[in-house]
Amino acid sequence: MVLASQTARFGLNGIDVGFFCSTPSVALSRVVNSPSFVFEMAATGELVSAERALQMGLVNRVVVDNDDGALEDEVKRLSNIVAKKYPVAMRMGKKGFYEQLMMSPEAAYAHATEVMVKNLMCDGTQAGIDSFIKKKEHKWD
Repeated sequence: MVLASQTARFGLNGIDVGFFCSTPSVALSRVVNSPSFVFEMAATGELVSAERALQMGLVNRVVVDNDDGALEDEVKRLSNIVAKKYPVAMRMGKKGFYEQLMMSPEAAYAHATEVMVKNLMCDGTQAGIDSFIKKKEHKWD
C-alpha cells in the first residue's frame, strides 16, 4: 500500500542530468495503469502530483495533510487494520502476490491457486472460517 500526502510529488527525473531512469521504469511500468505514463515521467523528468499518481495507480490514497498529522493517522489506521489480520495468511498472501506479478497470467493463476490451497490448510484459516460460519468475530493470536 502506498499513501501520499496531498503535496507529494513523484518523478523519474534522472534525464535532467543525462541519465534515463531505466531500472526504476521496469518496476513502475508494471504497477501503473499505463506504461506510457511511466515513459513520459522518465522522458520528461517532470514531477507529477499526488493526485495524478493516484489516477495512474502509483499510489493507493492521497491524504490531505495540513501539518495536523492526517497522513500519519491514516498510516496508523491502515496499519492497525492489517495488523489484526491472520499473520500467516498475510505473509503467504504478500509473498504470493508479489511473486505472481512477474508471471504470465496462466502461471500467476496456477501460483495463486497453490498459495490459496496452502493457506486454506492452515489451522488459523480453518478457525477463521469456522468463526465466520458461526457469525462470531475471530481474534488472531
